[in-house]
Amino acid sequence: MPFHPAVTRWLAARLGRPTEVQARAWAITSQRRHALIAAPTGSVPGELDQPACGSAVKAA
Repeated sequence: MPFHPAVTRWLAARLGRPTEVQARAWAITSQRRHALIAAPTGSVPGELDQPACGSAVKAA
């Protein structure tokens, strides 16, 4: 990781190993290069099967 050793230790202790996308992105951005990074996020099984709640939901 292209971080100070103390930051690297903290990240490893709190978050574990970086994902492949994170590791590759850090290598690029640490060189002050621009990057567009996209990766799937984690999901909860069946999350999209549940109705949304809140004021943003409008009846169809």
